[in-house]
Amino acid sequence: MNNFSFQRTYPPGGSYLHGIGQQQPANSGQVAVPGCDNILAASADARNQRVAFLLEYGEMFWLPVSLGLGTAPAAGTTFNSTTTSVDFDLLVIGAGSTLKLSTIDIRDSARQRLLTNALTPIADIADFHISTTLTPFRSSWPRPYLLPARSQFALTVSADGTESNGVLTFYCLQPPTYNA
Repeated sequence: MNNFSFQRTYPPGGSYLHGIGQQQPANSGQVAVPGCDNILAASADARNQRVAFLLEYGEMFWLPVSLGLGTAPAAGTTFNSTTTSVDFDLLVIGAGSTLKLSTIDIRDSARQRLLTNALTPIADIADFHISTTLTPFRSSWPRPYLLPARSQFALTVSADGTESNGVLTFYCLQPPTYNA
């Protein structure tokens, strides 16, 4: 199993930039919060343990969402969709779509965390699948994304003017189920 450890991004007491071999200023004007490092470290360790567990033991789960483009939408028309929430963590490892020319913006609606900072071509995020053929899962994202239980992805799709309807399916790992 993978072992992850938490390392501080910033030195204690400040988030200032510093170079290699430079000394930390004696008084950076930052107020240290007792135990804050321990709380952050514990939170990061818990998240890393969930990710490692799902990578090692997770079972496949497909999370489809209709992109809502309708029939022959005009170029630049936008549509909003959300995924279904589930009662367990999902580790998103990739995606597939029946669209490739339209653009998409993805946000984790529970944590208000952006996965894209602007409309991005769907083909950059998801493998393209024609719905009449069976295409194997070819690639995964460079890093998986942990979607906490009961969270949803909120999607904004902008039509390119040539594609209609469409489904985006997130490839995920779910916690294993144990039956006696």
